[in-house]
Amino acid sequence: MQEAGIPHPRANHRETHMQPLDATQIKELIAGLDEGVALLDAERRVLEANPAFRELTGLAPGDRLDAPPFTDLPESGERRELAWMVAGRKRHCEVHVHALGGDLHALVCRDVSALRALESECKRLAAELSDQSLKDAETGVLTERGLTLVLESQVSRSRRYGNPLTLVVLGLYGRDLTPQTYPAVARILRDQLRWADVVARGEAGEFFLLLPETGGEDAARLVEKLQARLAAEFCDRDVWTLFGLAEWTRVDDERRLIRRARQHLQQAHARLSA
Repeated sequence: MQEAGIPHPRANHRETHMQPLDATQIKELIAGLDEGVALLDAERRVLEANPAFRELTGLAPGDRLDAPPFTDLPESGERRELAWMVAGRKRHCEVHVHALGGDLHALVCRDVSALRALESECKRLAAELSDQSLKDAETGVLTERGLTLVLESQVSRSRRYGNPLTLVVLGLYGRDLTPQTYPAVARILRDQLRWADVVARGEAGEFFLLLPETGGEDAARLVEKLQARLAAEFCDRDVWTLFGLAEWTRVDDERRLIRRARQHLQQAHARLSA
């Protein structure tokens, strides 16, 4: 028996259905997204497009995707990188398509042009740095001279575009340091870092880690990860590490950034010795 004052669970039951969004709602939904988003019909005609999509592609509602590279769009649920020219500038975008039901699809474009430009710059620098005087013979990483050349380019890029850049210096200490320790550390650093990051060995035997597109907080998290990895590697030997970290500011050139990173390492060592 139903208790007084307590409605039966089914008493106010109503079937509810999701109402499809109209064109205005879709336009408002995608307008503020950082990624380029367009709504396509069955004929690949753009029905709606946010500002980011228009800037990335040069296309607007009413246009059809019937010319390369848009004739090579991925299947729904897949991703593919495409490149095209817009207003005299080459764009690299990771694109994927989502089926929305019926004949409607959403085309999403994520701009990866900056990453591809960085990759190209790194390859160019690698070719320039093939000179043996710029490579450390013991570890195979860059020398400090090589680091300075790469850092000069990266500082110029950060100054131009405002991208974050951090330089980390790693000092090695302990009674069990041997000539074999340094190549082992270099190998671990290369394994743990991204392709765009640069490892170098300083004139005093320390290691430098140049981290493009990385702010101070992210670099600090990476340092914690590296400390744990190196501690595990040398857990049975008296080898330990200290790090200094300098995030690029607009008053820094490459030499000042190296100097600040070294100063922070020295301060860390002084605190430990106090």
